[in-house]
Amino acid sequence: NKRSLIGFDISSLTSDITITSATLKLYVNGAPGSARTYQAHRITKSWAESSANWNNASSTFDVTATASAVVDSPQNHTYVSWDVKSDVEAFYNGTYSNYGWLIKDQTENNSSSKEVKFTSRDDAACNGNNPELVIVYSMASTTAVLNIKKQITNDNGGTATSSDFILHIKSATTTSDVADSPFIGSSAGTDFTLAPGIYTVSEDAYAGYAQTGITGDCASDGTITIIAGNTYSC
Repeated sequence: NKRSLIGFDISSLTSDITITSATLKLYVNGAPGSARTYQAHRITKSWAESSANWNNASSTFDVTATASAVVDSPQNHTYVSWDVKSDVEAFYNGTYSNYGWLIKDQTENNSSSKEVKFTSRDDAACNGNNPELVIVYSMASTTAVLNIKKQITNDNGGTATSSDFILHIKSATTTSDVADSPFIGSSAGTDFTLAPGIYTVSEDAYAGYAQTGITGDCASDGTITIIAGNTYSC
């Protein structure tokens, strides 16, 4: 029987991500003579590449395999993959310590030799086909969208349209207009991408018209608190 140990440092992942997928990929540089199933097991104890051996590192793993992959002769000189998303998420959020994976044949103690060889980063035959841990993730949103619509009620002979009005979005912190403000009103709405914070929506006076109030997600005085990742409308 033979077993392989593999590990990756994921400490560079920032704290504001959501992991979409995680795939362990090993390059086959010597396929078995017939199809074999190889399992990836989460290792539960630290180990060192320079000193790991069968006696001190071959039995400290979760007995339930994280994932399995079938390797046959057609897979020679190709990558095989294991879905290890659940483990990587657990490493990332601290549920488990990141000690990597142990790769083993699903059915050990076979009467005939069924060996597969995977390249390692220091393998002279690697030719750049290093072991890979491919993590796909999305970043948490750091902004929000505020849509501003200008609605007009014409009475007493009024003929103004939304585009006749000049609107503002100002930061409550700096009291200055945000980028692209002031802007022309629109009945369809104008989108602004804003950082979290408190803002005020207002409009310039227009002869013959009185503002009757601001509605939607804004307070009646035009103030609104923006939280990242949300969409607002006033």
